[in-house]
Amino acid sequence: MCRSLFLKSHFGLGYSLELTKIDSSTPVAPIQQAIADYVPNASLAAETTATIEFTLPLDAVSKFASLLAKLETELVALRCKSYGISAGSLTSVFMRFADGGDLAGAATSNVSGRPAEIEPTYEDIDVPLDA
Repeated sequence: MCRSLFLKSHFGLGYSLELTKIDSSTPVAPIQQAIADYVPNASLAAETTATIEFTLPLDAVSKFASLLAKLETELVALRCKSYGISAGSLTSVFMRFADGGDLAGAATSNVSGRPAEIEPTYEDIDVPLDA
């Protein structure tokens, strides 16, 4: 097994399922229920005015075909335009460790116990004035 696949399968956060909404009023609840019918431990990762993203656990791969078939047939009824699924990236694995995540479970904040978020940091940069 290649090293990147090993790292993603052992320490990754799962798969990402992203749906594009028809418009900003598309409700999340029916979509979340449709996904939960096939992958009960899927979790809502993010929602914007245009998209909804879910994290699907690695051990649910065997249910993806039936989930995606359901989404294909009910996409318009769920008020979505499209969907896509992708494997977690090595970047997400490394960011998890950089944020103090452990090897056993998902990274959590020491303060709230909720998933940790990475805050950008800025350093002073010396830029010559005559550049």
